[in-house]
Amino acid sequence: SPSGEYYTVSSIPIRVVTSKNAVCQRKVNDTYVNFDTGSNTRVHDANLANLEEKEYIIPVRCRMGDTISQAQIKFTIDRSPPVISNVEDGNNTCGEDINVFITTNEEHIQKYTYELYEGTVAPVRRSRFRRGSSNVTPPRAAGSAILSGEAVAQLPIKIPTAQLKNETTYIVRVTATDGVGLTSPAKES
Repeated sequence: SPSGEYYTVSSIPIRVVTSKNAVCQRKVNDTYVNFDTGSNTRVHDANLANLEEKEYIIPVRCRMGDTISQAQIKFTIDRSPPVISNVEDGNNTCGEDINVFITTNEEHIQKYTYELYEGTVAPVRRSRFRRGSSNVTPPRAAGSAILSGEAVAQLPIKIPTAQLKNETTYIVRVTATDGVGLTSPAKES
């Protein structure tokens, strides 16, 4: 162990438990080295320190008599909150749930938190860059949230529309929380 977990710390203990007394080694760079404790026992421990933020896959081999068993220890050090690059809520009509699709820089999202606001259109702005013939700033959230909630990391997030007004623009504001509990800055649709 560990086996696929995510951590924020810079050092973690690792452990291999064998069915018989064994000598276990872990790969460090290109060389196999013995575990710190547990040689010729069933429990083998080591402490990994000064870990960088990344995914680790550590090959392990254990010799039990004439048999060599191989495995791996896998974990990820994650100290950065996710970043949401896109929130897409489509163009909905009355009676349909709002399906919100979210793009982040992380795969290990635990939950999304959303707030729904009534949108307001900012005044017309002149810009050096124009797309098409429009130079109107897109709607932005204003006032208090009309709806809010949390959703597991399964997309799309479905937001009910029963309480919403017809012919009104709404903005969805979303945050993402990853597996270690780090939360992204909010991003609007």
